[in-house]
Amino acid sequence: MVISGMMFAPLLKTSGLTVDSDITIPTAYKLKTNHIAETTTSHGIVHDHATTLTGGVTGAMAATGAVSGTTITGTGAVSAPSVTTDHIAEKTATHGIVTDNRLHCAGGVSGPAEAVMRSVATISIANSNTETSVAAYTIPANFLTAGTYIRIKVAGTLTTKATCGYGRMFLRLGATAGAAPVIIQTADGYLSSSVTGGAFDAEALLEVRTTGATGEAYGHVKFTQSLASAASAFYQHAAANTTHVDVDTTAERVVNLCWQFETADAGNVLTISEGTIEIMRPAS
Repeated sequence: MVISGMMFAPLLKTSGLTVDSDITIPTAYKLKTNHIAETTTSHGIVHDHATTLTGGVTGAMAATGAVSGTTITGTGAVSAPSVTTDHIAEKTATHGIVTDNRLHCAGGVSGPAEAVMRSVATISIANSNTETSVAAYTIPANFLTAGTYIRIKVAGTLTTKATCGYGRMFLRLGATAGAAPVIIQTADGYLSSSVTGGAFDAEALLEVRTTGATGEAYGHVKFTQSLASAASAFYQHAAANTTHVDVDTTAERVVNLCWQFETADAGNVLTISEGTIEIMRPAS
């Protein structure tokens, strides 16, 4: 059935229009409606030209072709399938992945060498002869690769009593802070006595040579203490490995630098006020 525009009287008003076959409207004419209500479940509106619906659309709406326009609004939810990716490719040279926490890729990361840096919280050790961690960082399982270096630097002040005894530093890479194994430790280094707020600094370097349940690591550690509060003279104590220490890189590890006084006394006080922990992995 064909309906020509001449068949519609200008003042004709109807409450509805029911047809049992297709309505073909020549392209030279326009059909304007305030509302088109679909009364069957098997038919819809088929149009070869742009359709504008100003009165809104109720009910389910499906499009088999492209949908173009400025805005689609409605009271229902718009759902989309979940997104799962095995790879995220960065397409620009100036952006990457930014996170405020640790990021670990179990499948490994290829590309330039990686570096992780963390600051060290202020800590004060007084009246204690217990080994105490002054810098620590938790490393995810399988993060360490052959050729990885870990460097810890701390600085602060050291106050000693008249008979202060010795001090020593430990570099550990265990399951928890303070746990075995000890990668390297200094010998008992005698401290300059009767120093108030003297300069103090320490540095440790750890190298992972091989990985696995019995990976191999080497280390070096040293600490320096000024002989007086403002003197240029100082004591320095250092130690380095001559053989490797076994470490399990397949499990989570805590790298930490520890300090211990020989004598627990209120006059022996070590304060660490600055420090960093750096982890440098080679390019894969």
